[in-house]
Amino acid sequence: MRKYKYLLKAFCYLIIYIAIQSFFSFAFVYSIVGEISVGVTILSSIAAILVFWGLSFITKDKFSDEILLKKPQKPSLLLLVIPLGISLQFVISALMNLLYYIPFLKPLFDSYAQSSSVLDVSFSAFSLIGFGICGPIAEEVLFRGYIYGNLKKCVKPPFALLIQAFVFGLLHGNPLWILYATVLGIVLGLLRDRFESIYAPLLLHCSFNMTSFLQTYVESARNMVIYSVFGISFITAAFCLYMIFPDIPMKKPD
Repeated sequence: MRKYKYLLKAFCYLIIYIAIQSFFSFAFVYSIVGEISVGVTILSSIAAILVFWGLSFITKDKFSDEILLKKPQKPSLLLLVIPLGISLQFVISALMNLLYYIPFLKPLFDSYAQSSSVLDVSFSAFSLIGFGICGPIAEEVLFRGYIYGNLKKCVKPPFALLIQAFVFGLLHGNPLWILYATVLGIVLGLLRDRFESIYAPLLLHCSFNMTSFLQTYVESARNMVIYSVFGISFITAAFCLYMIFPDIPMKKPD
């Protein structure tokens, strides 16, 4: 019975987050593109974190313990998390470009292009704060904090890792976004376990999202530059993963 309590808790926090996101999205329903979409991300992210923090007083659970907000283990390895996030952005982009040439996946890419164009924003300090900082913080607090932490108390760690990653992917909507976000969610969950802290996945998530603003500049460069960037990214990602995960940890419930 106690296990269902943690499962219900994870589900409730997810519903609260979706409700907050929906509220701010509908509030700006007539202007959901460009800088307005960034504004929605910033406002909804801040609101979600404040609500979660406020709920900790009601549930009498310490906020920092719930989301694993503590000094990371193996802090020297934390320096590798940022280059890992940057390189993973380019690696995933390269893999997506390769999948484009698979005929039966073309409709998915058409849908992906349409979804991307709707949320397309130009690079600015405002967009960097929204998509590069506020969004990742709120998502990490929810998924690697509340959801993953509670799931590990009611199901086996490998299943908890996969479930939180898949739910994280689902909230991205588009099938291709779901695919790469799920993979990213697994890496973020493993980082949480490896460092026993939310700081590691938070650093990777922020660096991953911030690097997306560089994609346009890289893809508009000459082929040699593109191949060089992607090649270096594959090597960097492999090296960072090898150094951070000499063996894949699966911690018992916190």
